[in-house]
Amino acid sequence: MSQVGFEQESESKYLESAISALPEASITVMIVDDHVLIRQAISHILSSQSVIERVVTVQDYIEAREQAVKLQPDIIWLDMHISCSNSITEIGRLRKVSPTSRIIVLADLEDEQEAFAAMNVSIRPAS
Repeated sequence: MSQVGFEQESESKYLESAISALPEASITVMIVDDHVLIRQAISHILSSQSVIERVVTVQDYIEAREQAVKLQPDIIWLDMHISCSNSITEIGRLRKVSPTSRIIVLADLEDEQEAFAAMNVSIRPAS
């Protein structure tokens, strides 16, 4: 057997064993948006992905906190501008009730300080 053939066979066996050793991925995503069509569209797209086990949709931050406590979702996908809410404060509250969740913030921000504040609150460990 040539050296190239041996290396390819070894790499293939290594990859197969590495993949089989991975735990089955099952991701829970919570979508927080006050627009029903946006929630439905994102949910539809995410539900078609094999690694996503569950998609939960909520319409406001109050419901988001309640569901985050219950589900501890892997990902919280949220709209930065839900009416009558301070999104920076709400992101901080979500970090506290679900500290292991990754937060994805959707926004059309032109205010760089608000965008930076959202990123800072989203990535900082819950206190």
